[in-house]
Amino acid sequence: ALEIAGLNAERNGCRIDFVSADLFDGIAGPFDLIMTNPPYIGSAEIEGLSPEVRDHEPRLALDGGADGLDLIRKIINEAPGRLVPGGLLLMEIGESQEEAVISLAKERGAYDGIEVLKDLNGRPRTLRCLRR
Repeated sequence: ALEIAGLNAERNGCRIDFVSADLFDGIAGPFDLIMTNPPYIGSAEIEGLSPEVRDHEPRLALDGGADGLDLIRKIINEAPGRLVPGGLLLMEIGESQEEAVISLAKERGAYDGIEVLKDLNGRPRTLRCLRR
């Protein structure tokens, strides 16, 4: 995935430093931007997904724990320590998680401009917040 991302960045004239890590382990930052698509589907919901998703995506890429928020909580809590002041956190979320992720970001107390952006179908899709 990093190799393909690197080729795409090069083709588009972007300078991006890609890092392979287990979330924030082994990387210090600070970063201007953290953009992530963590697993956000509740464990019990995975069997109900379409076969195109359920049968072809690694379970690790889908399973976000009982409520789908396990890694989302970790990212919201740890990202401020890796972002510069004013740095941007963008994170894909499940459409039913809007209220929960906004609440988690507000409770963390390290972000301003907390909002959830809608996808092209008008569904909640991306948490956006700025580090104070």
